[in-house]
Amino acid sequence: MARVLVVEDYEALRNLYRIGLETAGHEVLMTGAGNEAKQLLTANIPDILITDLQLPDVLASELIQLACNVNPVAKILVISGESEEVVRRSGISDDVQVLLKPFEISDLICTVEELNHGKRR
Repeated sequence: MARVLVVEDYEALRNLYRIGLETAGHEVLMTGAGNEAKQLLTANIPDILITDLQLPDVLASELIQLACNVNPVAKILVISGESEEVVRRSGISDDVQVLLKPFEISDLICTVEELNHGKRR
C-alpha cells in the first residue's frame, strides 16, 4: 500500500482514480487545485504523486519539484492528454513516469503498483 496524492482538476476523473486506487489498497488524497496540492504535499508527504500535466493554477513541474523536496524517494506519475514528446518539452524529466490519456483504470493501477515496487514500464 502507498499513500498517493492525486492532483486532477476534473472532479469525475479524480473520483474515478480514487475509487480504483482505494480498491487496490492505496491511501488516496485528492485535490483539483495546485495550491492545495502544495499544502497536501508538505502536510502528508505522499509516496506517489499523480498529477495532470495541465492544471489551472500551477505548473506540474512545480508540484514535482516540491514532492521531490519533501520526499526524495517519492515516485511521480504525470497524466496527460498530450503526446509524451509534448510532456517532455514542458520540462518533465525522463525519470518521471507518464501515462497518456485515454487509459483504462487498470492501467493506472498497474502503473502505480509498478512505481510503488520500484519498477518502471
